[in-house]
Amino acid sequence: MSYTYRHSDRLFNGQSGVANPNNISTTFHRISLNGQFRFSDELTLSAFVPWLEGVRKERGTTDRRLSGLGDVTLLAQWSPWAGEAEAQPLLSGLSLLGGIELPTGEDNDQPFTGNAAPSLFQLGNGTFNPKLGFSYGKAIDKSSYFGRVVATIPIGESDADLDSGSYLQASVGTGYLLTDTLTLQLSVDGTFRERDQLNNVDVSNTGSVSLSVTPAVSWRVNDKLAVDASASIPFFHDVRSTQVAPGTSFQLGARFNF
Repeated sequence: MSYTYRHSDRLFNGQSGVANPNNISTTFHRISLNGQFRFSDELTLSAFVPWLEGVRKERGTTDRRLSGLGDVTLLAQWSPWAGEAEAQPLLSGLSLLGGIELPTGEDNDQPFTGNAAPSLFQLGNGTFNPKLGFSYGKAIDKSSYFGRVVATIPIGESDADLDSGSYLQASVGTGYLLTDTLTLQLSVDGTFRERDQLNNVDVSNTGSVSLSVTPAVSWRVNDKLAVDASASIPFFHDVRSTQVAPGTSFQLGARFNF
């Protein structure tokens, strides 16, 4: 289970911050129930069920609020060389990822939200979104190294005739086992989004590149329980037209092994 908070109130055009005279902002709270079942060393299935609450504010307009179930994600991780660490030391850390994001979150009848991109402020895209990617992890003594790339490719249009653009999320980082129970991590994360389309016409204020750095700490309380905390801090934005760029997000979570 995890809780995420993100407040965004900076407008960007291209790579430059611009004035925000109307004080446009979005704020999200997300509680996510995450489950994972390992069938074998090679195959793991995961499910992610998010509950979202958000508010969009702009001077001179009524606050726009949303609350409810977000899009549920089902993901399979296949690690074909996981049991061959000695014979395949490099390939043993490679996993292939595949899954789908289900349209369980309500999509807006009118997706426009001013300078906040349509894909930024709604519970769900209203479409089935296949996911494909890979991850890699390697531990050397007390250090670990990891990377992950996942592409999401929405299929079709929502009931509001919104065709959300495909996007790719990538992350690379390192961790260090400070004590037997405490691990520190640092990663660089990127999100690359294509433009959305509404009624087969490009939505001008969509499409972006965002990069962030994420320090994280994990504390293993005992054999059954671990607690995680992280902060994702953006350091680069490149957006089309003028958009509210995602702000810093804070995450706190707990993991239970049954």
